[in-house]
Amino acid sequence: MAIFKIVNENYTGYKDMRNVIRYIGQPEKACFKYAPGLFMTSEDYTDDIYTQMYGIKKTYGKDGGKQLAHFIVSFSSFEFDDESHITPAQLDDVCSLTAYCLFLDGYQCFYAIHNTSHLHVHFLFNTVNWDNGMKFPGKRRDYKQIIDLFRELLYTVCKPDWYIPFKVYYGSQE
Repeated sequence: MAIFKIVNENYTGYKDMRNVIRYIGQPEKACFKYAPGLFMTSEDYTDDIYTQMYGIKKTYGKDGGKQLAHFIVSFSSFEFDDESHITPAQLDDVCSLTAYCLFLDGYQCFYAIHNTSHLHVHFLFNTVNWDNGMKFPGKRRDYKQIIDLFRELLYTVCKPDWYIPFKVYYGSQE
């Protein structure tokens, strides 16, 4: 079963933003990383991503409140155990398409797939839309659109005839 978890952290401070970007992109954990529309010019891309996301917030005068939206999609080891299931490279394809769609909707996005005891992906995106300056509402229906997009891309890229149930956790629900 796939787990889609919306992380209920406010990330209200800029130190919070840097810390979560740094955590998600750790080289020893992340096997794939991508940030459509963001330029990563150095080895320590944390500052690149932070600076560009913060620049959008300052441009629109929306540098208060929740700074980032964060969600995690994880899969059981069964879903990756042999060639009949999803591969990390396929998951990267799904994630890059999802991130690109978020970018086209106006949200700067960064994701990294962690290759730890179980493969999972962290998505972070700026809560301020780069195109119109509106804040991401962050309601269940908004996340449901992202979940539906991810699920559709997963089935399209990986296995159209393969069904995997999704369990969704909102916030601190365990």
